Amino acid sequence: MKQTDLENLIRRLPQSVIPFRYVRDRYALMLLAMKLSRPRSVRAIKSSPLNPLLSRPLIKQTLSRMPDGVLTDWQLRNIERELIGNAPRYWLTFAKWGSDEKDSWYQTSRPGWNLVIQLNFPRKHDLAYRRLLDPGDNTPFETYDHPISRPLNTLAWARIDIDDRGREALIEEVQTDWVREAKEMRTEMIEAWENDDSPDSVIDERMSDSKSSPRAVMHYLDDILPRYARVWDEAMLCAAIWFLRETINVRCIWYHSYASGNLLKKFNEDFAPPRSLYEQLPRRFCFERTQTPPAMIMNSIDDNMREKANRTRPSWFVIRL
Repeated sequence: MKQTDLENLIRRLPQSVIPFRYVRDRYALMLLAMKLSRPRSVRAIKSSPLNPLLSRPLIKQTLSRMPDGVLTDWQLRNIERELIGNAPRYWLTFAKWGSDEKDSWYQTSRPGWNLVIQLNFPRKHDLAYRRLLDPGDNTPFETYDHPISRPLNTLAWARIDIDDRGREALIEEVQTDWVREAKEMRTEMIEAWENDDSPDSVIDERMSDSKSSPRAVMHYLDDILPRYARVWDEAMLCAAIWFLRETINVRCIWYHSYASGNLLKKFNEDFAPPRSLYEQLPRRFCFERTQTPPAMIMNSIDDNMREKANRTRPSWFVIRL
């Protein structure tokens, strides 16, 4: 994406911070509503690519409210609005990421810029986080050279490339530092206890100015954060799809498989992303696997990479809404 186009897109957004409510499985309701252009029976949906959505607990609960077994988009949207009325309210912020040239540091599939959608924690989380960890100016679970928000606390982000006509988008990655770093800190503290060492050293290393106790930190890691960590990946992907479809009207959304991502972005073997984020997550959202690559990618990469892509034919994921 060209930098000027990306800057104009961000500038035209109705708000710089957009509220986004989420509970587990909201994505299933949202996708069904987006895909149902006309009323369809549950039987018909079961024989379609949308069938996996019907197994989600929230959808089973929804179907119990529809004794005739027919689903419509307006019914699903009404139920979705009811559902999220009291759901945790996350905050979406936006940034840019990339370079005018192909640069391996940015891990973009083609030269140019990505839109970054940042999923920031609800305020209820932030109050508990500050009370229990007292982090001061420290950022124990964030990495400054990643596309996180400031001053909000970023649970996760999605990087997205959008074609010049605004008709297609490629989700380059869905990622979290917060959950990963928090798990590592918990492991370090438990290891310290097991080795008869004080976990205070772990706290000092990650939060040098914090006066928090090991008990308070473990309370956060075991009781507060898991409420959000359990859904971070589906909440982030749901937010990205919701934004693309409902805010800028992108209806064809691509997603890397592990093979296509590794081919074009060259994952570092020592820091490769979890394979599940490039395989299980898009399948859960009913993206369909294809060996036909996005034209926006094949038309923009160099001849050597295009020849390699044609030879290896990695798979991709796509959903049309």
